[in-house]
Amino acid sequence: MPKSFHIIKKTTNSLWMGLTFLFLFGCISYQEEPTSPVVRIDPPPPPAPPGPPAVVPPAGMVLLSEATFEMGDKDLKIDPLSVTVSSFYLDQTEVTADAYQACVVDKKCTAPARGFKEDPLCNWDNKKTPARVAVGRKQHPMNCVTFLEAQAYCVAQGKRLPTEIEWEYAAKGTQGSLYPWGADVPSNQDPIDRACWNGAVGTCAVKEHSATLLGSKISDSTQVGLYDMAGNVWEWLDTQYAFELSNTNVPCTNQNLSCRIRGASWADADPMALRSSFRFSLRGKDNLNNLGFRCAKSLGI
Repeated sequence: MPKSFHIIKKTTNSLWMGLTFLFLFGCISYQEEPTSPVVRIDPPPPPAPPGPPAVVPPAGMVLLSEATFEMGDKDLKIDPLSVTVSSFYLDQTEVTADAYQACVVDKKCTAPARGFKEDPLCNWDNKKTPARVAVGRKQHPMNCVTFLEAQAYCVAQGKRLPTEIEWEYAAKGTQGSLYPWGADVPSNQDPIDRACWNGAVGTCAVKEHSATLLGSKISDSTQVGLYDMAGNVWEWLDTQYAFELSNTNVPCTNQNLSCRIRGASWADADPMALRSSFRFSLRGKDNLNNLGFRCAKSLGI
C-alpha cells in the first residue's frame, strides 16, 4: 500500500478525533444562558358588589337592633323570661305638647278631651279658644291623653305605639340595666338628678338641661340615646294587660281594656318604680297628668 495512503488515513483519523473532542468539550462546557422567570400579572379582581345601604333612623328616632334579652326582675317578683325582639326605631324623647299641637293644627289628630281647664298640670290648655299648648310647656311631654289619642298621634306620623317587649329592651338593653342609666339607685340627694320624678311638681321640659341633648335630665339616658325612659311621664304601650310576661304581644285594641304603661313619672317617689322592668297598667280611657307616650316604628315601613 502506498505510503501516501497511510499518511492520508492517519490525517483523517486525527481530524475525526479532533472534531469528536471539540464536540464533546462543547457539550460539556456549553451552558444555556439563564432566562428571567415569566411573571404572570393577573388582572385586578372586579370590585365587590356594594353592601346594603346604611340604616339611617328617621329624624328624632334611634335604631334598636334585633337581639335576645331577658325581661323581668326578681327583686320586683317578675320571673325572668328570655325574649327575642326584632329591630325597630324608637323616639328619643316623649312626644312633646308642641308636636301634638302641630298634629291637631294639621287636622291629623283631635284635641285631647282633658286639659288645663280640668287639671292645671295638664299641658294642653283647653280654656282658650282655640285650645293650644299651655304657656311655657311647648317642650314638655304631652300628657292627659288616652290610649287612643296617643295611638292616633303615632299613626298620623307613620309610626305606632311601642310594645311592652320593645320598651323594656330599649330601657335595659342586652346588658340588663336595672335602670335606664345603669345600676345606680336614684336619690334626691344625688349631685345630679337622674330623672324627673320625686320632688317635681308637674312635668319637666324634654330639653331642659341642654340645647344639644334631648331629655329632661342629662343623666337619664340609655346608652343608645333615649331619654326620660324613667320619670317625667308614664308611657302608653300597645300591649294588653297580662299578669305573666309573654313572648307574644297582645295589642290593646280599645279604651275599655287595661293597657300596659311603663317608665314611671314626676309624681312617683319610690325608686323601684323607675326600674327598667317595673310594670303597671291603666284603662285605655284614662288620661292622667302624669301619663304620656312616645312612638315606635318598624323597619321598612
